[in-house]
Amino acid sequence: MKYNLRHNFAGYHDETLLPVLKTMGISIFMDVQKANETPDDGMKAIKLGIQGLQTDHPKSLIDYLRAHKIRAGI
Repeated sequence: MKYNLRHNFAGYHDETLLPVLKTMGISIFMDVQKANETPDDGMKAIKLGIQGLQTDHPKSLIDYLRAHKIRAGI
């Protein structure tokens, strides 16, 4: 069964929902796109445990992840 959960990242933080979704085997993909998007927006999502990010600036996010040794295989 597939679930499509959408949520706007701006100001989003739920300490209880994300762990529950993970225990249910639900992968979480978030749209971090916004007019003034920065790699820090992606980092906030990663710190929350988000597995996938949608961005208008993939190269910028990949460079940031590599520089901080968060995802060496990208």
